[in-house]
Amino acid sequence: MSSKRAGDESSSLIKRVRMDQDGTAEDDPAMQQIVVASDGNSANKGALIQTIRRTSGLQAPIMCLQVRTHPICTVRYVAPCSSLALIASTTQGHQGEILDVKFSPDGEHLASSGVDRTILLWNVYGECKNWGMLRTPKGAPTSIAFVGNDRLLAGSTDHTLFLFHLPTGQVQRRFRGHTSIVNSVDVQRGGAGRDLFASGSDDGYVMVWSEDSKDAIEVVELGYPVTAVKWSEDGQQLFIGGLDNDIHVYSLASKSVIYSLRAHTDTITSLCLSPSNPSHLLSTGMDSVLHLWSVAPFAPTINASNPSLHPRLIRSFYGAPAGFEGLLRKASFSRHSTQQGNGGSMVAVGGADRALTIWDAETASIRYKLPGHTGTVIATDWSPKEPICASTGVEGVIYLGEVASV
Repeated sequence: MSSKRAGDESSSLIKRVRMDQDGTAEDDPAMQQIVVASDGNSANKGALIQTIRRTSGLQAPIMCLQVRTHPICTVRYVAPCSSLALIASTTQGHQGEILDVKFSPDGEHLASSGVDRTILLWNVYGECKNWGMLRTPKGAPTSIAFVGNDRLLAGSTDHTLFLFHLPTGQVQRRFRGHTSIVNSVDVQRGGAGRDLFASGSDDGYVMVWSEDSKDAIEVVELGYPVTAVKWSEDGQQLFIGGLDNDIHVYSLASKSVIYSLRAHTDTITSLCLSPSNPSHLLSTGMDSVLHLWSVAPFAPTINASNPSLHPRLIRSFYGAPAGFEGLLRKASFSRHSTQQGNGGSMVAVGGADRALTIWDAETASIRYKLPGHTGTVIATDWSPKEPICASTGVEGVIYLGEVASV
């Protein structure tokens, strides 16, 4: 009877490494396999295994915080371009429309505000656990802004601004002066420890607040509802948008509007500055258009590409319908650092088409149309650390999704 040949102790079994199209090993930590099933059943024998390159530290390429029929929110990991959804854990969630969402300056946390009069605080990484809840008891928080990593400013429908201390959940200050809904707030960090807060309201006023003053230290009367406010980088100017469809640049030094930007044909809903070029201002309107403006001190008197357009208008972004609900959609610039600079390479906004639209900021060409929401997408924000975009919808859902970095 023959015996089996003894194995060569000097030899070893080597597994051949599979490579993707660009030559990267599929077992690279930056790669992840997902199941894609066209019929929605990932257990189907016909399901395909696809390898994707990960671009963030999220636990999955897309994280969905979704409210169930009972007051429990389920965090789901959803594979891109597939119907796969793996329930991971449960946590509290919003009950109704989510009006705003913001990443903390360090990118570790997320805050969301809803019509249920709550502001929820989430971890961005791991299982995205909800670790805190803040309440604005008499009105819904319409607009929020981080003040450093440990404080949060919120404007409310009860005409009040709240300054929360996040580690304790306590209200540090209440700012009262508006006589109608506060639609927008923004923070100007002070180099000498004096932070300034701006607010715009349906009462037709923009107010500037300081922690060491009971009353507003600056009051700007517009005469019509103000829906968006934004500080200039140096804190010397305020960009103001409202019901008159124009953007007004207000100088705190001269206490006057020094010029206006006209191109929108409907109400301005949000304003934001490019992180890589703070002389570029992005405006969103209910006319379904986003415009990029130069707000540099000196600008050309004639638009070189089209003399009929405003000389400060750089380019426009199309493809995200505003719908007929009159929602204050909030757009945002990407903020993560790239080889080309410190953010600003992409622009994102939600729309009535239930999608998150992302453009290339330089070409205004659409890079992504991201589905998932079942209603109008209201607010967006980008992580300052990685190419992660957060979006909220009228259905009470928050998505965190990674995209390819540029």
